[in-house]
Amino acid sequence: MKKLLSFLICTALILSIIPTAVFAAEETSGQCGDNLTWSYNTVTATLTISGTGGMYNYDYGYSVYRPSPWNQYNSNIKNVSIGNNVTSIGWFAFHGFTNLTSIAIPNNITSIGWYAFDECIGLKNITIPDGVISIGQGAFWNCTGLTSIIIGKNVATVECFVLGGCINLNSLTVDTKNEKYYSSGNCIIEKDTNKLILGCKNSNIPYGIIGIGDSTFSYCTNLTSITIPKSVTSIGSGAFAGCIRLKSVTIPNSVTSIGSQAFFDCTGLTNVTIPNGVTNIDSGTFCGCKSLTNITIPDSVTSIGEQAFYNCTGLTSITIPDSVTTIASWAFSGCTSLKKIYYRGSKEEWNKINLPEDVFPSGAEIIYNPTDCDINNGHSLGEWIAEVPETCTKDGVKEHYECSVCHKYFDKDKNEITDLAIPAHHTPVLLKKIPLTCTTDGYDIVKCSSCGYRYTVNYVAATGHELGEWVSEIPATCTEDGVKGHYECSVCHKYFDNDKKGITDTIIPAAGHSFGEWILRIPETCTESGVREHYECSVCHKYFDKDKNEITDLVIPAHHDPSLIKTTAPTCTTDGYDTVKCLNCKLIYNINYVSATGHSFGDWTVTKKLTCTNDGVEIRRCGKCDETETRITKAKGHKQGELVKHQNATCTKDGGDYYKCLTCGETYFVLDVVKNGHLFFDGECIDCGIAESDVPFDIDLDCAVSATDLTYLKRILLSNKTAECDPNGDGKLNILDLIILKKRLAKK
Repeated sequence: MKKLLSFLICTALILSIIPTAVFAAEETSGQCGDNLTWSYNTVTATLTISGTGGMYNYDYGYSVYRPSPWNQYNSNIKNVSIGNNVTSIGWFAFHGFTNLTSIAIPNNITSIGWYAFDECIGLKNITIPDGVISIGQGAFWNCTGLTSIIIGKNVATVECFVLGGCINLNSLTVDTKNEKYYSSGNCIIEKDTNKLILGCKNSNIPYGIIGIGDSTFSYCTNLTSITIPKSVTSIGSGAFAGCIRLKSVTIPNSVTSIGSQAFFDCTGLTNVTIPNGVTNIDSGTFCGCKSLTNITIPDSVTSIGEQAFYNCTGLTSITIPDSVTTIASWAFSGCTSLKKIYYRGSKEEWNKINLPEDVFPSGAEIIYNPTDCDINNGHSLGEWIAEVPETCTKDGVKEHYECSVCHKYFDKDKNEITDLAIPAHHTPVLLKKIPLTCTTDGYDIVKCSSCGYRYTVNYVAATGHELGEWVSEIPATCTEDGVKGHYECSVCHKYFDNDKKGITDTIIPAAGHSFGEWILRIPETCTESGVREHYECSVCHKYFDKDKNEITDLVIPAHHDPSLIKTTAPTCTTDGYDTVKCLNCKLIYNINYVSATGHSFGDWTVTKKLTCTNDGVEIRRCGKCDETETRITKAKGHKQGELVKHQNATCTKDGGDYYKCLTCGETYFVLDVVKNGHLFFDGECIDCGIAESDVPFDIDLDCAVSATDLTYLKRILLSNKTAECDPNGDGKLNILDLIILKKRLAKK
């Protein structure tokens, strides 16, 4: 029996810790919105959503773990039927539907929630109907089978990671009637900003795009190469994160901003050029790029962010310019192959950089002020170049090596050669002497005995020329000729170069404009200016239209198209204005402000008269809005006049003087001596002599009990005032006290 009882208890304990869901029957229907229900047909493997309104949001660990009620069937479901009255698809609604190959989204759907079709790897093609307005973050994340998507005309919001990890996506299309986005070259582009927001493995970024948005190509693992046009100025955060097959990328010099984690975990990236306009390498920009072996940071960079090159295990060297002033934590941490850090500055400049302890891996050597050959670990000598013998007219060349990096020359023993030339030379025989004149040089005419060539030697500059001051060169422009630097003889007006040799022409011809690519128009909006279509000369940087006529202003000003809604008149305290509405963007705003008129106050009126002891109060009223304004005049107190009487202090009364005010004529008291109270000894006050038993009957507090106390008590009772004395001691002053006092006086 005991063994059986022990077994039952153990069994009960085990059952108590097993989740209830294990024993519960699997549900095939239930609620999935306030007015929505779901049902699953196990025979047809079809999930049906019915009812009216929006779906609930679910979560698979993004913030909490709260899976959908059909979670246990997600790998079995082959078909999804969404009713025509369903208005939204919730978060993670169809997460992990691996057997789902197609989905018909009803036109009544207005929003697709976060990660709604996450990891639906069987989906091939998606058409977003015209009813949808917003597509949430990661809506089609990791849909690896997806090849095309069509976005409807009313979509106005596309959040990040929508197509992240869709490695086989090759077609991106937007309805031509969509006002927010358009598609070109398998790219989805935001019209207002001209920013690329979604791309795929075969995107061809059109010229004129000025920005690549956040996470645009994130985890597009089949992306192998990309051409970024020269119109792009910024690359967003995580733009190419996880593109593991991207081997190289050329970033044009137009780019001035690269966001955090832009090339995060691009493990196949072997080469990247950072443009000269970039000033900051943000946090995690090249984190995990394990195939990078070396990189040169341009002179424009001033800061390197946290984990910028973290875990770049293939990185063996890095060149840092002296423009860098900040390197954040873990910038090069985990770069286990990094052995040399080339810093184009002095050790003193390096020490001024505030470096955290964990920036570089241990053992890396810092080389200050390196040469290009230092960076390349010595000279890179090419093939041995044989000697080229000189002739009578051509210089020869000595045999040598040439460094392909610094382009210096070396002999067979690797010693540097400063001059390769073997000078050409004739063997001259004098034929004739030409004498020196005032305007012509003197020289000898000779003949080479080897080749028979006739030439002149021994030139002597003509002494007759009087050269003026040196005229500096005036460079040519695109449209105007320039002038070479020269001397001019004041006698014969011939021109001479800096070596005093004659020049036949001093003109430097105008080069003409060098037109670049045709730059498309960027339309203006209500809030942002547009840019006219144009050419730009790469030399003078002037702008031209299609007919090559110069344009002085490219800007198409931003403007609203206002329509008057109402006019608000000014008041005493508030401004007046017109309220208008833009016919284009529907913005409501105010214009034509008229300043508040201000109050129009009348005369001051006394509401409380000023006295010696009470403040005076005056008011005045605005004749337009009836608002009032108050001013207070502080009482200045009595002005001492003649002494009326003096009151000596007693045990029960303060001493002082009574004066008459010179201003108001009122008599007032000035305290001089404070009452001390009675001091009794053997039942009698030692100061005033009053008996302790008589104190309650001293109503007028003159330290004596007399008829005046009776008179004083009557006055107090008639005036309903209080007194310090209470003859009968009941805490109240009334007719009973009067009776007690009369009896007391009768005994005296």
